[in-house]
Amino acid sequence: MSLVRLFCLSFLLFSCTLATQPPLQLTGLDGTQISFTERDWDWVREVSPRHFLEMEKELSKNPEQPRLRANLIRSYSLYATLVFETLALEEKILDERKYYRDRALKLHQKAVELGEVYLKNKNLKVESLQLAEEDLIPLLYMAKSQAALSFHASEPLRKAKILYDLICPKLPAIEAGECPLFYARFELSGSPQTARGIYQRFLKDNPYHLLARALYIEFALIDLKNEEEFSDQFMELEDGIRKWQEGAGPRELNLLNATAKMRFRVLQRYRRRIF
Repeated sequence: MSLVRLFCLSFLLFSCTLATQPPLQLTGLDGTQISFTERDWDWVREVSPRHFLEMEKELSKNPEQPRLRANLIRSYSLYATLVFETLALEEKILDERKYYRDRALKLHQKAVELGEVYLKNKNLKVESLQLAEEDLIPLLYMAKSQAALSFHASEPLRKAKILYDLICPKLPAIEAGECPLFYARFELSGSPQTARGIYQRFLKDNPYHLLARALYIEFALIDLKNEEEFSDQFMELEDGIRKWQEGAGPRELNLLNATAKMRFRVLQRYRRRIF
């Protein structure tokens, strides 16, 4: 693996330019581009934490950099979801220790704390937010992590939903479907049929978003013990992964699809124990 690839991880928010930026230079830490084009989930898992340390060091030197703080909010929230929550699926099915779930929650908590400082530094109040474009993504991921903490603790999702309700009408397609996937999960406890409808419409419009299908299987089928539809969706996911590995689907979904592949392996391994 080249050093350029090692330090230009597209999953993080570095504005790496192969032609101009040396691999160890940290100038790009305040960049705002994110790409999900990386196909190697294991590489993302292994390399990302060292970048977090560098970003934390840089932020401690420059605590007033909102874009750098925004990078960390997004990075921690994404890593918690794509890596730790994926690893936690096996624990969940086996009802064993909650090591990876707890690691995910700790990172979500860090994202929320960074988001609270972000709001404070910019003198923004959730109850009366007038959002600038630069605020949408960091506050979306703050809300994503607030929701993750609430789902696990069965606490109200009011704060998270306020932010989603402000952000999603402005950019409904923000971050590869983050809005409909939140609302689907939100509806599951009160109106499962509504939730299933949101998932199904999203999957119809975005058939190559394999992580969305994996989340649908986990939250709307396994958690609600819908064994009847599980087999159909399981086969759809398996077929989708095969097509993705053959090159189907947009490159912008690669990392999400690689995550879905890791989750599918767990479902496949423990399929007989799920119901």
